[in-house]
Amino acid sequence: MTDKSKMVIPDVHSLTLKVLRLCRPSLVSSPSLMLEEEEQVRPSTPAPRTSDMMDFEGSGTSSMLVLPSSFGKIYVGETFSAYINLLNHTGLNLRQVILKAELQVGASKIMLVDNSTSPYDSFGPNKNQDFVVSHRLSEAGNHILACTVYYVNPGQLEQHKSFRKFFKFNAFHPISISTKVMQVQSSFFVESEIQNTSSSCLFLESVLFGPADDLTIKDLNQSDPNNHSNQSTFGDKKYFKPSEVRHYLHILDSVHADSVSQSQRSLGRVEVSWRSNMGEPGRVQTQQVVAQVVPSRDIEVYVPSLPPHLELEVPFRLSCNVRNRTSSAMNLRLVLLKAKMSGVLVNGVSTQDLGQIPAHGSIEVLLTLLPLAPGVHPVTGLKFVNMQTNMEIEVDKICDVLVE
Repeated sequence: MTDKSKMVIPDVHSLTLKVLRLCRPSLVSSPSLMLEEEEQVRPSTPAPRTSDMMDFEGSGTSSMLVLPSSFGKIYVGETFSAYINLLNHTGLNLRQVILKAELQVGASKIMLVDNSTSPYDSFGPNKNQDFVVSHRLSEAGNHILACTVYYVNPGQLEQHKSFRKFFKFNAFHPISISTKVMQVQSSFFVESEIQNTSSSCLFLESVLFGPADDLTIKDLNQSDPNNHSNQSTFGDKKYFKPSEVRHYLHILDSVHADSVSQSQRSLGRVEVSWRSNMGEPGRVQTQQVVAQVVPSRDIEVYVPSLPPHLELEVPFRLSCNVRNRTSSAMNLRLVLLKAKMSGVLVNGVSTQDLGQIPAHGSIEVLLTLLPLAPGVHPVTGLKFVNMQTNMEIEVDKICDVLVE
């Protein structure tokens, strides 16, 4: 026998809340049956075709559209849109109807709908109210659309009621972006590796690098960077297939010379814009790309060009540019250390007085070297001595040479 005094009667609310995701339809696809030309059955009078009709023959995709039957996948950078319907399914005239809808992402909450400042004073029988909310997703992971409804039931004892509903979905990364930074003297080379991690083809609109305010940028992703034709190295191929990987390269230089003094430096952000196969826009931006700054030496050695051919045991000359990176003049002497050379040794005098080099100035120096072994060898063993302060600066390697 059941004790009716302990039965819990569920609270039936006067309002019904429904939420639907708004998204575009997709093309109908089905396994295609490939036939030989003579096996295909064609009508005696084929339908006329115009030049702007898409040719889906043999692709397994028809020109018909299908409405989504489930939530589907949504990706970071896309805009989440939802349709919210609030219906009074009773014969009561409700009062003070309030809807609050917020999107919860981790510890953050984004309010999408809140009419608490102007509630519906009269919400009659069978009345419904529609809301459309949207928000561009910037984080991957679990998202919760939390909807809270407040209203007042009429009567002698006005009842203030409320209920909540939660709608969970997961956002995925459509594009994976990884960066590599290499410093060459005062310039930073930034390589961006972009991969389509989604299950569908994307249409790339732009891949940009937004530099920091004190940096200038050179885009090396045009077929002719000096022509300003904006012709990509990938040509007209803007369709980004699933799992496809592309590499983009940019060079960043400081606006002011010798402005790099900190051990780390923020270079900027990579921004990728695309559209899905049904035209839905998406955009994603990375965090700041940070470079570990290699401290500049007081003396820098640069080799502008290498000899085209080097023969074994045949001396050759190597032209070097020696630059004074300090703010004061230096009286330098160059000493070639044979003990730190291998494969390619100095030929002749191992000490040169370079004389006075002004602040931030440079001079050309000729080295006479002798290759003693075939293969690729580094040119090493350079030591500079400041004759004014007796400070010694060693340069480990200035270049690699190929000996045939």
